[in-house]
Amino acid sequence: MQRAARSLFQSLRVGAGPGRQQVRCYYLKKKTKKGPSGQAWLALVGITTTITGVTIYLLGRREETIEGLDTAPDKYADENVVKAYFLRAWDQVKDYQQSFARPRDHNLLPDLLPPPYQKPYTLILELNNVLIHTNYDRKHGWTYQKRPGVEYFLGHLFDFYEIIIFTSDIPMTAQPLIAAMDPNQYTMYHLYRSDTNYTNAHHIKDLTHLNRPLSKVVIVDTDPKSVQFQPENSIILDKWKGDVSDKTLWDLVPLLQTIALHGPSDVRPVLDSYKAEGDGKVMQVFKTKQALLLEQEEREREERKRLSQKSGSRFGGQFSTFSLGTGVAGQRTTPPPPPPPSSPSSPSSPHSQSAPVPSAEGGSTDDDSWTTWIGSWIGWK
Repeated sequence: MQRAARSLFQSLRVGAGPGRQQVRCYYLKKKTKKGPSGQAWLALVGITTTITGVTIYLLGRREETIEGLDTAPDKYADENVVKAYFLRAWDQVKDYQQSFARPRDHNLLPDLLPPPYQKPYTLILELNNVLIHTNYDRKHGWTYQKRPGVEYFLGHLFDFYEIIIFTSDIPMTAQPLIAAMDPNQYTMYHLYRSDTNYTNAHHIKDLTHLNRPLSKVVIVDTDPKSVQFQPENSIILDKWKGDVSDKTLWDLVPLLQTIALHGPSDVRPVLDSYKAEGDGKVMQVFKTKQALLLEQEEREREERKRLSQKSGSRFGGQFSTFSLGTGVAGQRTTPPPPPPPSSPSSPSSPHSQSAPVPSAEGGSTDDDSWTTWIGSWIGWK
């Protein structure tokens, strides 16, 4: 060590000749930063403990000690005093956290309109991937595309449903898109992210906060997790990714119109019946049933056409026989004579009717007898 220390003070000669200069090198020890002293640490711990204790006391005190506040039974009355303060403070923290996760209001929509202004059913629609498609690229930035058939869809269902947009987007993003998508204002109300229930990192649409009977509510979405509280009211579609040849909205109109026209007291059993047959695919089951119904109606139409042609040929034969003079009983009768000319003193008018004309057998024939015979032949009562 001594040799190493002496080597640090070696002298070096710079240059050459009699004017050489002697330069000495010294070892410089690096300076180290000193940490906080013990007094500083004690001060920090004391301040933190004081703030924590005051916070626990303020949040954990019993409600009856707060003036002007309606008291409620203390569920921690039997606990240790210190533990009770901690538990009540923890409940306050959780309630504060849940205030951001719960919808902003218990009733998100106003009360129902009086008849006849209120629509019989309520239709909830997600904005993203149901009505519009959002895309981003580095060249154009954010672009928005409207789904084919949006105007047709909203216009045809406006008479049957109270249409509401319920999206997980924030209002600043969704409001301009809704205004551009629905210039005719078919949608009555708009709900946003602040109206959802944030649970397990998902924005869930809780239909119990809509202030509408759940038996009359249908929600159309693409994410089953967003409707997990009321899956029986939902119709889950595949996400639309911008395909311009998409026909989903056109196919969805007959289903929703059929439900509204039949007027069920509860739409949930109707939707469940479709889901049970198609493993949750309501649209596919309805389209299959619709195709079978159209095929059956076509067969019935062809059968009625065939029967009407057959009946027409029989009626034509009877009419031709009757026109030749054959009566109902197959006897030859004399055709009725033409009506007598009207009297010159009482000129005929378009509104005047001639008297019944006697037949050759002394009876009378008029238009009623002809109608009676035709009706008896084809089975009219």
